[in-house]
Amino acid sequence: MDRIRLSSLPLKKSGIITEIDGSLDISDRLADMGFIEGAGVTAEFVSPFGDPAAFRIYNTVVAIRKKDCDKIFVKELPYENE
Repeated sequence: MDRIRLSSLPLKKSGIITEIDGSLDISDRLADMGFIEGAGVTAEFVSPFGDPAAFRIYNTVVAIRKKDCDKIFVKELPYENE
């Protein structure tokens, strides 16, 4: 499967983070929230206007802005969460 931006991950779908593209400051901030290469992430919620969105990572739900989601690339897992 090809990689997609985290902002394109459908609700209730999971993926594995493959790359974070951004400055060191942004990468460090995302890493502090658990967004690191190899981590599993699930799209949980999207605000009514589409920004921010909430993702489950390491059993914690974290909301991040779309512009930051666009810097995170994931490989979508081929199954649906229940």
